[in-house]
Amino acid sequence: MLHSIVKVFVITTLFLCAFQVSAQVRGESSAASRAAVSQTVSSLNNSLRNADLDALSEYIGESVDISLPAKQGHYSKAQAKYVLKEFFTNNPPKEVQVDYSDNIAESEIATFTYTSTRGKYLTKVTIKASSDGRKISEIRFESKN
Repeated sequence: MLHSIVKVFVITTLFLCAFQVSAQVRGESSAASRAAVSQTVSSLNNSLRNADLDALSEYIGESVDISLPAKQGHYSKAQAKYVLKEFFTNNPPKEVQVDYSDNIAESEIATFTYTSTRGKYLTKVTIKASSDGRKISEIRFESKN
């Protein structure tokens, strides 16, 4: 009887240890994933704050959906740079702050408040995995005025 109790105790202890190690490994990979999101969002924040099209275009794939108050469409990378340059020229940034960022399924979602000399915009960016890395699939500037 005592032998059975010790055996059950040892098996239970081993199971709990294995479960705890597994949870720690999953936690570390989640932390690494959050760090990658933070790095991407930080880079996007700096790109928007400086209206830096070269840095921003590193995150644009072959095509991207762009939605602005005056126009929207699906653009090639070259067209997207032109459309965004026009937006930044007409709405130079004064301040940009990160409001929210998260991993959702296979996407990264981030929202920013983009304050320009002409108004405030809620800026939403969706980044998805592609064959050439993580790329912006959609960027939206919605007027908050």
